[in-house]
Amino acid sequence: SGLVASGWAGGACCSGFYKSSWSRDQCSPVPANSVSSDDRSTFWCNAGFENQGSTACASCAAGYYKIATGPDACSACTDNSVSSSQKTTCLCNAGYGLVGDSCEQCSAGFYKAAVNRSSCSPCPDNSVASDDRTTFYCNAGYGLVASGSACAACSSGFYQSSSSRDQCSPVPANSVSSDDRSTFWCNVGYSLQGSACVP
Repeated sequence: SGLVASGWAGGACCSGFYKSSWSRDQCSPVPANSVSSDDRSTFWCNAGFENQGSTACASCAAGYYKIATGPDACSACTDNSVSSSQKTTCLCNAGYGLVGDSCEQCSAGFYKAAVNRSSCSPCPDNSVASDDRTTFYCNAGYGLVASGSACAACSSGFYQSSSSRDQCSPVPANSVSSDDRSTFWCNVGYSLQGSACVP
C-alpha cells in the first residue's frame, strides 16, 4: 500500500525508516550504514560509523573506532594501536600486546610480529627479542629452523656467529665448527684469510 511504501504502517514508521517529530510528513528512509532507532524517532549509525550532520553516517576516521550500532560517536584508539579496517575495534601495533584494554610493549623475552588484538608470545628457547619486540633472533651457535618458529643448535660442520634470523652456515673448507657452533676453526696447517682457511 501507499502507507507502507512511505515507511508508515500500523501507526509507526517501518524498520529502515524514521520520523523525528510528530507531523503529517512521511517517514524518511535511514541513511546508508545505519538502522532505525528502537522507537523509530531517529537513526543509529552502524558499528564503525558515526553521525555526520544529523543526516548521514560517516566511517570513523583512521585511529578511531566504534564497537556497536548506536548513537555514540567514534572513540580514539589507545596509544600504540590502530583502528581495524572496518573501524569497529583497535589493534595493537607489532611489538605491543593487549593487556586489559591497552596495548603495552612486549617485555624482554617476548615478541609480537602482527598487528592484532593478541598478547605477546614468549621467544623460543635459545633466542632473544629484537629491540622493537617485533621478532626474535636466534643466539649465536643456533640457527632459525625452516618453519621460522624456533631456533636449533647448529650441527657439526655448521656455525652461526651472531644473533640472527638466519639458518646456520656451513663452515668453509679446511675447517671445523667450534664446540659452541658460534664460529669455526681452521684445521692444523691452515690459517684464516678473510673468511677462508688457506694453507
